[in-house]
Amino acid sequence: MVEKVMKTLNQADEKIMGGPDFPVGLVKRRKEIEKMLTESKSLQCFGRFGLVGMGGIGKTTTAMSIYNKMHKKFEASFFCLNIREHAGYDRGLEDLQAKILQNTVLNVNKDKRTYDIEHRQKKIEINDVEHGKSILSSELKGINALIVLDDVDHESHIDALYRPLCTLGAKSVVVITTRNRDSLKREQLTEIYEMQELDKESSERLFHWHAFLKPEAPAHLKTVSQDVIAACKGLPLSLKVIGSYLYGHESESDISLWEESFRHLQENEDIFGVLRISYDHLRGNEKEAFLDICCFLIGKLEDYVCIFLEGCYGMGQTLLNVLKSRSLVSTDAEGLIRVHDQLRDMGRHIVREGKKDRVWEEETANDVLEDGGRLSTLRGLSINTGMCFPENEVAMCPELRILVVNNGNMSGTDSHRHNSSRRGFLQKVRCRNLRWLTWENASFEHLPPGLCSEKLQVLNLSGSNIREVPAALPNLKYLWLPGCKNLKVLSKPIGTLMPSLRGLDLYGCSQLEGLDSSLGKLTDLRILNLSECRVPSEIAGLPCMQELYLEDCTSLTALSCLSTSLQILWLNGSCNVKRLNLNVS
Repeated sequence: MVEKVMKTLNQADEKIMGGPDFPVGLVKRRKEIEKMLTESKSLQCFGRFGLVGMGGIGKTTTAMSIYNKMHKKFEASFFCLNIREHAGYDRGLEDLQAKILQNTVLNVNKDKRTYDIEHRQKKIEINDVEHGKSILSSELKGINALIVLDDVDHESHIDALYRPLCTLGAKSVVVITTRNRDSLKREQLTEIYEMQELDKESSERLFHWHAFLKPEAPAHLKTVSQDVIAACKGLPLSLKVIGSYLYGHESESDISLWEESFRHLQENEDIFGVLRISYDHLRGNEKEAFLDICCFLIGKLEDYVCIFLEGCYGMGQTLLNVLKSRSLVSTDAEGLIRVHDQLRDMGRHIVREGKKDRVWEEETANDVLEDGGRLSTLRGLSINTGMCFPENEVAMCPELRILVVNNGNMSGTDSHRHNSSRRGFLQKVRCRNLRWLTWENASFEHLPPGLCSEKLQVLNLSGSNIREVPAALPNLKYLWLPGCKNLKVLSKPIGTLMPSLRGLDLYGCSQLEGLDSSLGKLTDLRILNLSECRVPSEIAGLPCMQELYLEDCTSLTALSCLSTSLQILWLNGSCNVKRLNLNVS
């Protein structure tokens, strides 16, 4: 019996990357491509494959399915998601190179969970793309790995991420998904798989499951549903989004809505026009939440996003559930928010052509900084510290909800001037409604007062030079300060300073003094990382704790955790713990 169970488990797919709820047409595609990959691997031949097709046709979904099925057969594996998106950020390609190394080289022959804890705070330093190419080529040499490069569409992506993989082991497989077949012409791939639209039968099945949760349309909707399906032209994304939009409208009185939707599809042949029907029928805050996610929150943990949305609109999970039900947003196996790149681009297009109240691109951010008047209307802003900042002005940003500050590269004689103007601007900026602030590796010692909004919910200052935790943040839910080596003081006991905390990360803050037993009073705390910190000798309470990291806490002698939902506990190196009381089954 045991052998039978183990055989069944080993044959099952492990859902590492998120997959579709209704995998219509997926199995056939996967089997065809999996056959190619398997033949390459059995021949001891480095397999290099391309999945080519238009946006929304299912390239990423198919690649995820293949990855989930095959990743255990390799020494290492990594799915590099949304390359086109990330490559547009400052040092985007360098960060992707580092991620490939982090998830392959460092993970070979290591226990996965141990690896996550040991290395999650360590960042591979890559100076520039050429340096990254050299490291990838040398470090990956001989490793048999499965690597997926998703949404490649430019020569620079191929050069930075694919060509350095040529030193992988003979049994390796690299899969590239792209809309642009021309980008693969020079690469001598083993085979290119042209993704085709779904056939009539598969299109009907996919649409019916999303529109009706059953395999057939009601009799009175059969004709119009066939018209809608035909107008979607076999694109899985269109079938899924339009079907989800029409779900719940099955009565005879809803026929006019179906006919209206069909006319909309006829009039809008481009995919943005097709998909926009679902967005246009969202309510006010649902639209705002979708645009926030498209511009700033893709790839963030669902819980953080919920907290942010709740702080802005009075509800978080409810809004996310609506967007999920419309197939506009999803959550992957790791709990990260995902949006199909076509839907993301549509959302950003709506912002650019509409209120222009969210800025995530460097070029647009520069224009906004030059025109100080636009700052007062912004709801979200991502800026680079290498930009030119206005001098000697108090910047009022009363509507700003989310601020992301990225560290840019400055060179030559401009460096001092940029530093001076940046410090002046960010010291004077006033954001009384700010809910989310990310500023990693910041050079300041104290958080500028204009950024200390009482409404702040999420604060990430990882690796910064901050010396003191701000006191006036009573509504803060998540505080991330890992690697803040100069952090020394808590202005008040943490239990009274930020009573609403759900997540606290002080990993490596070895100079911090003032952590006391009031930690146990944080009744909603779910994630706590005090590894390599000076902690009190006894920690007790923590009724909602889910993840607790207390590595190398040599002053800790007793731990009593009341939580019944504790999932992870790390005490490596905390050698003086004599008493351990856990309320787990």
